[in-house]
Amino acid sequence: MRILAVAAPLPGHFDWGGYLVTTRALQDEGHHVLWASEAPALSLPRHANLPTVPLSTTGWQSQLPPLPANLTPVERARRRQQRALDVWLDEKSVLAGVAALGDVSAQFRPDLILTEPYVVAATILAEKQGLPLVVCGVPAETIGGQPTPLGETAWARFRYLTKQLRIEGSYWSHGALPWPQSPYLHVSYFNREWYGQQDIGKQTFFAGGRATAPTGMPTWLQAIPRHRRIVLITLGSTFNQDIVFFQNSAAAVRQVGAVPVIAAGRGWPEKQWQRLAAALPQDTILLPWVDFDALFPRLWAVIHHGGVATTHQAIINALPQIIVPHAGDQHRQATRVQANGIGFAMAASHATKANLAALLDRLLFQKQFQARAQQLQAAFSHLGGPKAAAIAIVQTVAP
Repeated sequence: MRILAVAAPLPGHFDWGGYLVTTRALQDEGHHVLWASEAPALSLPRHANLPTVPLSTTGWQSQLPPLPANLTPVERARRRQQRALDVWLDEKSVLAGVAALGDVSAQFRPDLILTEPYVVAATILAEKQGLPLVVCGVPAETIGGQPTPLGETAWARFRYLTKQLRIEGSYWSHGALPWPQSPYLHVSYFNREWYGQQDIGKQTFFAGGRATAPTGMPTWLQAIPRHRRIVLITLGSTFNQDIVFFQNSAAAVRQVGAVPVIAAGRGWPEKQWQRLAAALPQDTILLPWVDFDALFPRLWAVIHHGGVATTHQAIINALPQIIVPHAGDQHRQATRVQANGIGFAMAASHATKANLAALLDRLLFQKQFQARAQQLQAAFSHLGGPKAAAIAIVQTVAP
């Protein structure tokens, strides 16, 4: 089977708890997998010995101007939601992504398209070409809730795209937001329990996951004594330039006697990076990127934005979490972390040093959080992870 796999050009969008590893399992079973994304991000599948093809664009807009510094918390939150929509559902960008991906498809002639949910162009192209679609990273669902101005904007953009590209939108759900919904298969790297009472389509396969043994240990991590508690602080790779958040989080970690490690993301302007470094408590370890497989077995807890990959990695390492969502589906992970009893959710406007330190103190001394994290870790491991996902993909859509 010839499989075209697509992701937005950010590390977390190749992950989702096991997306990239699933494609490697498919290749190991003899299927021809080709990864398509923008050139810098293709180092990830190449490192996994998977064939790649560069795209001029996936339709993902990564270069947006920074938000003004003088916004109120309410206006800042509103602007972040608008920017999140602009990143993945900008009409001009999506049309360019469909064209670029269509050229690759014409050459490769896939039997199946694999995608993560935020590459709108991949879902559109699969429908336009009549190809089976598998969505990796999220269950089959309809985004619910009351209509909002943001949702109305999203639907107007989606209707424009369907008209321009002459599709009906049959690979999409129809809720508060347009959202990819394959009639074939969705792969979630969580378990059914994680989603609570949420209505999820029967075409969802729950793969869970398990931690990968580290292949090495960076020097800076080796230098931290084994008895010291370490807390990772990160906002992922998008909407991550929030100096106040990093400053407050690092100060809270220091207050409870742990070592703060900040993975601040790449792409910071030099002056902003220097401002961030100067604002942090002494002995904070500041890095643009960390190896999750190496670091997570050493962690005590994680303070983060609620990205799916970071949330998943914490679960498969049985780590309690504090999520401070900044945009998009991060709010949903925050809700599920709290509902599943493995940590706390906190609005960005409330993420002060005092509030974060109080929650970290509870995670440290109230043992039910660690116990619940261990239970969820075991449940995820039992489901089989990416290898089981690869089998489900072949069984569902093999020609």
